[in-house]
Amino acid sequence: FDILKQELNIPALKIHWVPVTTATQFLTIENKTIDLGCIPTIYTPERQKVVTFSEPYFFSATRYVSRKEDRISDINELNGHTVMVKSGTVFVRHIQQANSEHQLSLNIDLGTDNVKAFSDLESGQTPAIVSSDVLLLGQIALSGHPQAFAISADTLSPRLPIGMPMQKDNGDFTNVINHSMKRLMLSKEFTNIYNKWFFESIMPQGITLNWPMPPELKQS
Repeated sequence: FDILKQELNIPALKIHWVPVTTATQFLTIENKTIDLGCIPTIYTPERQKVVTFSEPYFFSATRYVSRKEDRISDINELNGHTVMVKSGTVFVRHIQQANSEHQLSLNIDLGTDNVKAFSDLESGQTPAIVSSDVLLLGQIALSGHPQAFAISADTLSPRLPIGMPMQKDNGDFTNVINHSMKRLMLSKEFTNIYNKWFFESIMPQGITLNWPMPPELKQS
């Protein structure tokens, strides 16, 4: 935000925050209610038909998390079980593809509440949640007993770019955002920000995620 103020030379620039959800952010961008979405959003060809994406600021693969006591070491061990995935996300397609490719008989439960989904996992009501690996890592860390959970070695997608969706056909705004992003990501400040969130304790819980920077991000 500070870099954007510098780029535009508007020290008094203000942001009007509009609450959206994963399911509504594309609609609110398309109907011009908002200019820019701040929910971490994965690029897809379908989404690029309705929005323009910023430069990627992260890369993440789709995986699933389970309880260690259930000893689920392979996706085939979920055959016949219910897995939870958030409605309106690309993770739905990824688990559907895995279900077909591995000839599983998964019951795919579409939820809207990450907290409830993880609560169901903790209680044993569901054996697995499908999502972005870094989002799952954050939920595990916030659970209070992270040692009880494991993120799958299996990936249900390659590492995919994550960026900020913006209105289409607004080249000037897109150029300002992307120039600001590139300026930040080429600076030492970006590494410092990454290390702060992924290698230092996050208060008030004192959680450390210990998540290495994706190689694609190092190259960007």
